[in-house]
Amino acid sequence: MNNDYKELQKFLQQEIENAKKNFWQMCGLNYEHISNEKHICSQEELYKKYGQYDNNSVELELKEDSESYRKYGELLHGTLKYSCEERAMLQAAIEMNPMPKTYGNVKFELSSLNPNLDDQLIIELDRDGLPISDIEAIVSVPINLKNAFVETGQKQITNVLKIETDISAEDELNFMYGIYEKLIEHGRKLQLWEAVELIALIKYKQLETLTGQLKELSINPQLQAIIRFKFLQFKKQVEGLTEQENNEYLSLQLARGRKRFNLLEKELQRSGVKFRNLPDKLKGIYSNFLMFFECQHIRIYPPIVWIDFERAMHIVVRHMQGMQAKGKFESKTPIRYDYKDLINLIRIVVNKVEDQIELEFRTKPDKTFIRKNARAIEYNGNYYRLEIEANGRLLTFHPYN
Repeated sequence: MNNDYKELQKFLQQEIENAKKNFWQMCGLNYEHISNEKHICSQEELYKKYGQYDNNSVELELKEDSESYRKYGELLHGTLKYSCEERAMLQAAIEMNPMPKTYGNVKFELSSLNPNLDDQLIIELDRDGLPISDIEAIVSVPINLKNAFVETGQKQITNVLKIETDISAEDELNFMYGIYEKLIEHGRKLQLWEAVELIALIKYKQLETLTGQLKELSINPQLQAIIRFKFLQFKKQVEGLTEQENNEYLSLQLARGRKRFNLLEKELQRSGVKFRNLPDKLKGIYSNFLMFFECQHIRIYPPIVWIDFERAMHIVVRHMQGMQAKGKFESKTPIRYDYKDLINLIRIVVNKVEDQIELEFRTKPDKTFIRKNARAIEYNGNYYRLEIEANGRLLTFHPYN
């Protein structure tokens, strides 16, 4: 009787598994039972089938009698997560014959499809992972599988939806004013560069009388030149400048360029090179960057992240492919994208961990947000170090591989 019961139980389990598999196949998805009494999936097998592919979203079905099931529930949606070092080791391992087999935990990055889990559990999955032996089955999408980790050469930002808009320069300024109005309404203290922009915008649009901190900053002698420059910049964008105003604008732009050039020279000196010895093409690229780069938001809404000229220059001179200085910086890992894609690339990487940034800034408001080494952020096969100061200023951004 006992043997008959076991056989019946085994038969029913197999029927349930087959039904699940058929259902997911009808939906265009793969369902695979990866562990049983006779076989436990190894790190290498899991990586070869699922982990090596970028943005390969999976659903983990956890074993009912496991500790992971008790902590997280039956299902977890997201992506398998590996550090740059782990991925390099596993990539080498799956190319061996015979392929080695190791066991342990796999880290997991949750998607928005998960039920609300405790913040600590989310951190544990991201940092420590869960035992592979606790995973019963995996559902995956068998299309557009790509291993960008092994790709070489120039890269492009993927899955970007380009929307053609007919927004005038004046509409852009109105939008900018609306953003600053909302930030102030929610009690956020503006950074100095943001306050300067808002003062210049209010002066140009003649929207309101300056009061409080904005009024104090507007009469600060040290800020007069940059406020006037931004004012003329806005006017130039919307309606154009008179000849006298254009001469003033160019003069202020040149003065700002000289200050920035001094910062560039100091950065180049750290690499052991001088601007005058650079190739003419690179001189032209740097000169254009000095004259036209503007402070800007990486994220407009909380957690707000922004980048200024100094940090952008640090990234460009040390890491930007095609703009990288030689000397000591030549050995630094390049960002293998066009410069025009840099801000969008940073936005994508930052947005991948927006929930983590928000959580850390909420629980540790005076600490710099740091993701590096084993916790570096993966995008399109590259692993990026990211540091954001408590005030939202992007401090460090570069790839490890």
